[in-house]
Amino acid sequence: MPYVKVMQVACARDATPRPFYTLSPGPDGFYSFLSSFDKDVIMNHRHLVPNIESRIEEHFVETLTVDQIMVRSEMPGIDLLLVDAEGYDDEIVLSLNFGRHRPRLINFEHKHLRQRSYRNLDYFLKSLGYTPMRLNTDSMYVSDLFLGVGRLRGFTSAFKSLF
Repeated sequence: MPYVKVMQVACARDATPRPFYTLSPGPDGFYSFLSSFDKDVIMNHRHLVPNIESRIEEHFVETLTVDQIMVRSEMPGIDLLLVDAEGYDDEIVLSLNFGRHRPRLINFEHKHLRQRSYRNLDYFLKSLGYTPMRLNTDSMYVSDLFLGVGRLRGFTSAFKSLF
C-alpha cells in the first residue's frame, strides 16, 4: 500500500527522546495496554488497577513532530488528523505546522487532557478557522475551508444530531 509506512516513533512537539510510561503485565492482563507520556494519566487509573505504582515502567522513546513524520514517510498532506494519545493529544496537534498543512478534520480525545490544555487547544484551533464539535470523550474540529463557512454550520448541526 503506497500510503502506509510503519515507523517506530512517537509524535511530540519536538524531536527529542522522552520518557514513555507503560504498565507491566499483571494478573488482570487487561490494563497492560495503558501507556502515556504523562505518568499522571496512568496513575488516574489507580482505582481500577491494583498495585499500579509497582507496575509502571519507564521507557525512553524516539519522537518526531507530525511534520517530520510526514517528510520521512513522503506523505503530501493531511485530510484527517486523528489523535488518541492518553493526555498528550494537545502536544501532537500543536506539533503540526498549520502554515504548511491544514487538515480538513482534526479529531482528538479530550478525556485525559487537563482543562487548561483543552481550553488553549480549543482557542488555538478556533483562531485558525476550525469549528468544534464535542463528542462524548472526543472533540472534532472541522476546517471552515472544508465546506465553506455557510455550509459548515449546516454540516455541524446535522453531524451533532447523529450523537
